[in-house]
Amino acid sequence: MSFKDDFNLFIGAKYGIFKGVKATDGQPLISKSIQSLKHLSKESDLTALAWSNGDEEDILIGLSNQVVKTYDTKGKAFTFSTDAKLYDKSGVGVSNGAICGLTRFDGVLVTAAESGHVRVLRYNEEDCINIFANGPISKMRHSISNPSTIGTGGLENELKLWDLNTGKLSFEAKNVPNDFLQLRVKVWVTDHVFLPSSDKVAVGSRYGYVRLYDPKAQRRPVIKVDMPEKAVNCIAASSQDHTVLCGLTKGDIVAVDMRMGRTTQNYKGFTGAVRDIVCHPTEPYIVSVGLDRFLRIHHLTTKKLLLKEYIVSRASCVLMRSDFSLQPTKSEKERKGNKRASDDLLSDGQSDHEEAQQFDDIFNSMEVVVDGGKTKSIKNKKLATKQTSCTPLKKKKTNLIVNPFATPKLSQENSSPMKSTMKKNSVKIDEDSDDDLMIVSETVANPAPAVSQATEEEDSEPDEAEGDSDEFDDVEEEESEGGDYKDDTITTVIKSNNDNKNRR
Repeated sequence: MSFKDDFNLFIGAKYGIFKGVKATDGQPLISKSIQSLKHLSKESDLTALAWSNGDEEDILIGLSNQVVKTYDTKGKAFTFSTDAKLYDKSGVGVSNGAICGLTRFDGVLVTAAESGHVRVLRYNEEDCINIFANGPISKMRHSISNPSTIGTGGLENELKLWDLNTGKLSFEAKNVPNDFLQLRVKVWVTDHVFLPSSDKVAVGSRYGYVRLYDPKAQRRPVIKVDMPEKAVNCIAASSQDHTVLCGLTKGDIVAVDMRMGRTTQNYKGFTGAVRDIVCHPTEPYIVSVGLDRFLRIHHLTTKKLLLKEYIVSRASCVLMRSDFSLQPTKSEKERKGNKRASDDLLSDGQSDHEEAQQFDDIFNSMEVVVDGGKTKSIKNKKLATKQTSCTPLKKKKTNLIVNPFATPKLSQENSSPMKSTMKKNSVKIDEDSDDDLMIVSETVANPAPAVSQATEEEDSEPDEAEGDSDEFDDVEEEESEGGDYKDDTITTVIKSNNDNKNRR
């Protein structure tokens, strides 16, 4: 496997945390902390990342204590470390603050500190070039079309272009004219970017504007786009030559068309300030990190969020490979195909067991027909066998001749301890009945076979739709215990009391 297939993104975060990320569409995000936890410190935040060469083999890492490290992605080890701090030996002062930009030019290291000091480090101290930008620096960038040019800018420090061969100023931007109140317009260059295949530079400001400078045309901006109440925190050039992307402090990404001089698209979904943006040079991918500790990948034209993953750390910068793609590479597809083939071989050895299990599942999901055509779905074969084999015989309906005006009286000769039988034969009758006599007759079917306790309880419940009821418990308790019922026909004679007879 090539070392370029290992990680396609690298993230720098607070306390010097350095992570490698493998982002692939349809697969979980792979994130690994490269920097050992023993070397992390509160005074060494990771503030800048850059490729050391065009092969994208070495990564330059800048820390807040002005220490620069080099990480070899092929050997997977840190190979170089140096202190880029400038001490007052050349009369330009001492460099302070974190490293806000670094690059490599002609085999030498170039660093920039927030205090405004730019150093071109060489092996001999006498050959080093020290540059002071006449003010603080928020960001230092390296020109793509002209490798010997770098740009700087900061708070009340306009954009400046420097020649690395001589260390001299080649271009200094000029502020726009005063506003309608004849007051000077404030300047704060938070970030800038060189447009691809041109010398033009786009500048983003914390004061809510984006300006485009053409060093060959004039010192003042050729295009200015005002965005009130939208402070720009970072800026990046997209795959479209005339469009730049601005990360805002309020948590949005705005696409600005520098040809038309207006904003075109707005990428939302952030819950914190956007700290860094990287765009693919040819593909429509936008990678961003922010204070909400999420890594996001958007589509440039459709604005669709392709990937969103929580990375735990408070990221400050992100670095992308030039061949970055969310689609898996050819080698990854082959490895995935080999894994599927091994899984298929394993599944073939277990086919008999899986087939038997499928039959069991089908049988357990079948419905069983029980009493009166009703269906019950079961999950256990044993339960199905028990219910079907122990289904009781259905009893005949009771033929009752009921006079609601009769007075209830039970014969002592027909009293029985079989309360469950008398419960169905008992009838509650109004005491004010004027009838002399009421006969209740019932024919009982052949006794049912023995059933389980659960089935008896279900059958013993009265069915009010068929005329049975539980309202006759009081009459049932007054019956005496004793007596055997051997006949199939039971006749109960109830006579009315003498008062009702005389009254009639």
